[in-house]
Amino acid sequence: MPNTSATGGFLAGSAVRHREELENVFHDLIAGITGLPAKLVRPRYQPKGIKTPPPSANWCAFVVTAASTPGSGRAMRAVQHQAEGDGHDELLSDKPLDLLVSMYGPEAWEIMERLLDGLSIWQNRELLRRNGLGFVRHSPVTHVPEQESFGWLERWDCTLTFNRMTRRRYEVQNIVEAAPIIVTE
Repeated sequence: MPNTSATGGFLAGSAVRHREELENVFHDLIAGITGLPAKLVRPRYQPKGIKTPPPSANWCAFVVTAASTPGSGRAMRAVQHQAEGDGHDELLSDKPLDLLVSMYGPEAWEIMERLLDGLSIWQNRELLRRNGLGFVRHSPVTHVPEQESFGWLERWDCTLTFNRMTRRRYEVQNIVEAAPIIVTE
């Protein structure tokens, strides 16, 4: 049982969405907007190496490259007390999150353009809103071909910036009664 403001000591906040859950949201967003098969949209770094698709395949790799933390100047925070029951505080944080998206294959540029255009459509951003994310902007698209044993592999990169809203609960209880102190001089 975590401490409360009544017990004293440090207060541990509740957990927020884990990185793997965010990767699932970004995976579904990219696959849904681009029309790429789900198995060809993957996090860039895998715990176990997986085989790279053939050069004739169009596919995507993505990774979170920057997440702003409190005090960095890009994050915003607010604490709200909730009085129901014994009471608790909610820390609301709105933090920028950068996602590097790389498209590979003969139609990589066209698929990247489809993703960027699709992010402008309200309905396509519904998954983001349900998960406390909002699309902010994207960087210019950069051509970064990779040399492989068979030759050059087409690759186009773009960084997408999102705002991520998190809620963390702290057991700061209501003040039920207080003894008055009168100070006179």
